[in-house]
Amino acid sequence: MKTKLAIILGIIIVSTIALAVLFLKSVEQEKENKNLVTTQVDLVSDSDWIKGKREARVSLIEYSDLQCPACKVYYPLVKRIVEEFDDSITFAYRHFPLRSIHFNSQLASQALEAAGKQGKFWQMHDLLFDLQEEWAKVQDPRSLFEKYAQNLGLDLAQFKKDLESNQVRDEVEKDYQSAVKAGVNATPTFFINGQKIQNPKNLEEFKSIIQKGIEKSNE
Repeated sequence: MKTKLAIILGIIIVSTIALAVLFLKSVEQEKENKNLVTTQVDLVSDSDWIKGKREARVSLIEYSDLQCPACKVYYPLVKRIVEEFDDSITFAYRHFPLRSIHFNSQLASQALEAAGKQGKFWQMHDLLFDLQEEWAKVQDPRSLFEKYAQNLGLDLAQFKKDLESNQVRDEVEKDYQSAVKAGVNATPTFFINGQKIQNPKNLEEFKSIIQKGIEKSNE
C-alpha cells in the first residue's frame, strides 16, 4: 500500500515538474515573441521611399498618417533608430492617411509625394511633422504646403501641378491599399522584415526589437 502510494505521489511530482517546465518555456517564448504579430506585409520595393541601405538584411516599414498625433510622437524615435542603425537596416515610409478622421492627411501625403518628385521627400516629411499643429486644423492647408515647398526651394509651379496629379494620388493610394491588404487599421504601424510588431513603448525597447531582428538575420 505504501509502495503504491509512493508511486502515485512520484507520478504527481514528476507531472507537476513537467508542467512547470512547459509553463516556463511558454512564458519565455511569449517574452521572445511579445512584439511580433502574425500580420505580414510586402517587403521593401524599388518604389518605396527609403533611408539606410536598400540591400540591408533587416527592413523597418512604417505606415503613417502625417496628421496623426501618435505618428508625430514616434517620428523622433524613428529618426533616432534610422540614425543609430544606419546601413544595418532599410527604413521605408508608407502612406496610410486616416481620411475619415484626419481630413488633411490625404493632401499632406500628396504634398509629401510632390516634394519627393523634386528630391525633397524626407525634408518635407520632417517639416510636415515639425509643423503638424500649424496645418492640421486649418480648413484648406494648400497655401501652407505651398509655403513649405517654397521654403525647401522647390519649383512652386511644378509642386502645385504634382500636388493634384493622378500620379501622386496613385502613389498614395498604392501604399494605402497595401496597408489595407495587410490588415493595418491604425497609425503608426510598424513591420520588421515584413512582420508586424507591437508598437514599442520607448526608444530603448524600439532599439532592442531592431537589434533582435539584426541578430536573427545573422543566424
